[in-house]
Amino acid sequence: MNNYTSLSDDKMPYPRVCAHRGFSDLLPENSLIAFSAAITMGVPEIEFDVWASADGKLVLCHDPNLARIALHQTGVVRDLRYEEIMRADIGSKKSPLLEGLRVATLDEVLDLNANRAVINMHIKSPEPEKGYDKATFRKILETIDKYGSRGHVYISGAKDVLKVALEEAPDVTRNCLERKENPDIVENALKYKCKKLQFLVNYSKEAIDKAHQNGIICNYCNTENREEAAKFFEMGIDTVLTNSCWLILQTWEKYKKN
Repeated sequence: MNNYTSLSDDKMPYPRVCAHRGFSDLLPENSLIAFSAAITMGVPEIEFDVWASADGKLVLCHDPNLARIALHQTGVVRDLRYEEIMRADIGSKKSPLLEGLRVATLDEVLDLNANRAVINMHIKSPEPEKGYDKATFRKILETIDKYGSRGHVYISGAKDVLKVALEEAPDVTRNCLERKENPDIVENALKYKCKKLQFLVNYSKEAIDKAHQNGIICNYCNTENREEAAKFFEMGIDTVLTNSCWLILQTWEKYKKN
């Protein structure tokens, strides 16, 4: 367990930069080294994606399958056992110097990085139409609590995740990613009592203002362009997600509050 603790989510000032899957332009996405590098640079927030394996282990991967990021093991994450997922090499596609780097677990990333930064935890849904599995959500919550991280973590997801999160852990901040139910993401955020929402492409100054008028924090995902990041900060976006955190941190210096 690390000894350094950052400000909690409710105390960390805005605007912020969030390292999307860690420093993922340079290092393997959703890897321990990508998160550690981003935090060492001074990023106040990191984002990652969580799936449950076939045998219930909580692992970090964005896509439903390993094919894009890994060598030596492909397949759908939720259909693979933990030991099968651990055969995947997620380092070699970035650099031969990272050969053998393995998929991170939720336990590992919280052990290494919990409370060193705010965490935007994107819980991925295997079958959204069937609802998110409550037992899996409780396991995620138990892992968060194991590291005393409720104050540093907020949960991102579509409506099935938001619904179970509201039922099982109403005190944990929710970030609305739901777009299918209603094109107005602000209305979706209000429906699931979310303190945050995350724009992808459906953003506008009017929508940002509407969210703020309702006390909702606005994320934007994502940009690797400094001029674009500056535009989002000027429009009122509170947290800009980026794969290129080193570049965007330089823009953030102009806007951040100490």
